[in-house]
Amino acid sequence: MGLAPLADGEKLYGKKGSEGTVTFTKAIGDNAFVEIKTGADTGFMNGCLGFSESIDGKNYWVAYVWQTKKSDTISIDMSSPVQIAEIIGTETQEVTDADTIKKLTDKIKTEKSALLQVWYASDKTGKQIDPADSASESIEVYIPSASADEALEHHHHHH
Repeated sequence: MGLAPLADGEKLYGKKGSEGTVTFTKAIGDNAFVEIKTGADTGFMNGCLGFSESIDGKNYWVAYVWQTKKSDTISIDMSSPVQIAEIIGTETQEVTDADTIKKLTDKIKTEKSALLQVWYASDKTGKQIDPADSASESIEVYIPSASADEALEHHHHHH
């Protein structure tokens, strides 16, 4: 199970740019949250938070997939991507090596931007909605405004 949505005061929203880029004022860290308001007719939509990374001279695409049937907030564990591919020219090859995956996820946790993609959406009768991103009224991405460590530190100072 994912984490519960954060209280408003604890959310640090990413700023959305062109082409689906979402930029934060600090590193993403362990968890991100995708906050989706679906349109009235929407019955399903999915997509990902994606990252293009280079490690040891190789290029990778890492996708954290989300899906929903209604307005919802989906928590994403940055340690557990759904798709990890090495990009070799025009080919992609699935990455299963645990060390490589750990290197990639560790690097992603230090990133300050991600790519928000909507892949597919359908209405309540199951008919495809095209373009898929029109199925939502809004999609925002946020991270915790304070890391858990900072929150704990803060707690201790109140003695």
